[in-house]
Amino acid sequence: MFGSQTLAFARLGLGDSKGAAEALGKSLEAATAAANLAKGSMEKKRTSEAVRRAAAAYGNLARAELLNRQLPESIRASQTALQLDNQPASIHANLAHAYLLSNQADQAKALYLAHRGDEMYGGPFEMAVLDDFAQLRKLGFDGPGMAEIEKLLGH
Repeated sequence: MFGSQTLAFARLGLGDSKGAAEALGKSLEAATAAANLAKGSMEKKRTSEAVRRAAAAYGNLARAELLNRQLPESIRASQTALQLDNQPASIHANLAHAYLLSNQADQAKALYLAHRGDEMYGGPFEMAVLDDFAQLRKLGFDGPGMAEIEKLLGH
């Protein structure tokens, strides 16, 4: 799944927008399948490990939906992930991104501010958000909301 997303950004870097879109579509298919499997496993036996795996799978699905411009779906998948595990900053960030890009700036700002200073991907939340914004801009997402959040986070 992440391999497909990495491939998508590599293809974008080479100017292959069609190939990037295909790779992102494959990433979404894989994430959907993984979330369905994890949900089924959790429903059969609700162990802490099964819940953690389902939360991660829904978080990955939310990211794939975000990158594929399926913002309402990304919001729902993020919310499902957070109901299972409210800890991962990356899920909160993806939810904030989906809110921001679907013109729900107040909800987005609240999440970005609530997680300022958290750790995400081994570094500060703020830096990870800036990296995410760079990726989103490569996919054609942009707008005054992103610039406003960058200022809000001190960059």
